[in-house]
Amino acid sequence: MKKRFLTGFLVAILLSLGIGNSTSYAATTSTFNLEKGMSSATTSRITVSSGQKLHIGIYMNNSSKKPLTYTIFKSGKAYTSGSLNGTTVRKVDGKVISVPTGDYSMRVYSASKTNSAYGGIESR
Repeated sequence: MKKRFLTGFLVAILLSLGIGNSTSYAATTSTFNLEKGMSSATTSRITVSSGQKLHIGIYMNNSSKKPLTYTIFKSGKAYTSGSLNGTTVRKVDGKVISVPTGDYSMRVYSASKTNSAYGGIESR
């Protein structure tokens, strides 16, 4: 009786910690830093697993009035893209994309070397 209770107690603790749960994944993040004078910057690849989404964050200081564009790559091939325009500090914060499982990265391009930006992608 005592052994059965102890086994059940340990199984309950392991399940509450996510051990043995195949759909529980830790978030992974990759960042970029586009400094003035640079024309592009990229993140490294991260893996988006089943049940996760891709989160994008970009913070831009646009002093040139020229757009900053970004492309999301899936396994090295362009998947989707977007752009930021404006004359002040602009941001894409917390944009969430539902994507199929796979490896993703992001590359940010500046039409002017006076722009700067930082940010990244995260799977969760």
